[in-house]
Amino acid sequence: MSRKMLSAAKLQQLATQCHSWKDAAEKHEQIRTIYHPNSPQFHELERQLFLNDQALRMLCALNDFDRSKVTEELLDIVRYPNKIEADAARKNWFQRLLKTRYPFKGYHYMIKYGIDKDRRVTVSDILFDKELLGPNTSQPPWRWLQPRKHQAGLHPRWH
Repeated sequence: MSRKMLSAAKLQQLATQCHSWKDAAEKHEQIRTIYHPNSPQFHELERQLFLNDQALRMLCALNDFDRSKVTEELLDIVRYPNKIEADAARKNWFQRLLKTRYPFKGYHYMIKYGIDKDRRVTVSDILFDKELLGPNTSQPPWRWLQPRKHQAGLHPRWH
């Protein structure tokens, strides 16, 4: 279903819709293949994790490896929701932003979630972040733009 063809009211309804892990596994094959429904991880996620529509779409769009790693992070968030690493210094105190523990080659994911009074975790978005090491710190090409010396010796113009 394309979001461009939906009305603003329908988009607002989808944005506020939350899915439990069990509902997500029933509706999407990608989620169903991560953990077996009888596994303890599945039951733990089923009891305490809710996915916003945007987070569910992002999780389904990932490849298998990334999806399994992000799901391990979600399981860790469910077990320990008040992590020190989570950025709680935001306008909304109940929202948290957590980077994945194990970054991939040149990127990582950021998980935006909130905790309600019953210690249930609601993931509102899974963000893709290419700036793994912060801003781009590559060397400028100034060194390569400088005139080069000849291999045999110094060129008369440049010494």
